Amino acid sequence: MIAEAVSLLDGEPGIGEIWAGVGRERRMRKLATRFSVYLEDFDRLHLDGFMRFRLSDYRAEVYEAAETAVEERLMETQYQEFMSLLKSMVEWQETRTPAVHVLHSGGFAFRLLDGEMRPLEDDVDADPDSDPDEEEESLVVSRLLAASPGQLYIHTPEPESQVIRTIIGIFGDRAALYPDMPIH
Repeated sequence: MIAEAVSLLDGEPGIGEIWAGVGRERRMRKLATRFSVYLEDFDRLHLDGFMRFRLSDYRAEVYEAAETAVEERLMETQYQEFMSLLKSMVEWQETRTPAVHVLHSGGFAFRLLDGEMRPLEDDVDADPDSDPDEEEESLVVSRLLAASPGQLYIHTPEPESQVIRTIIGIFGDRAALYPDMPIH
């Protein structure tokens, strides 16, 4: 957790190497400036008092990073538990459809076809007030769970996308990836 909080303080993780450590350098400059200004006027430094009163904004920044790291860890734990529950449900659920083809042309564009390449019926309604991207992912997963396929063929140019990883995480060995779209 400490490493995650420090990573948040050091800069946005995942943005790229250019930004790595920018937050750390900024914080070090800020602390060095505050210490040097103080030591120009005073001979002694009571570190606890200095931290408590003159670096309260820095303490707030550290506290916020720690709080964010805890929240992210909690969300990740909840996500993993939910994925585990869905995976268990798939394992125990009776197969309703022998095969389903997931045609993913990128982003959140999906078409679901049965084993004979006919569109699956839409049996899950979208919530009009929700985020369209999250709704599409939820809709695809819900439709796949309802179809309960024995085999899942995922045709996608983006095998590393979050939605594809989610589907594979839920369906496990029943899912197979294909980089090309089927010809039908």
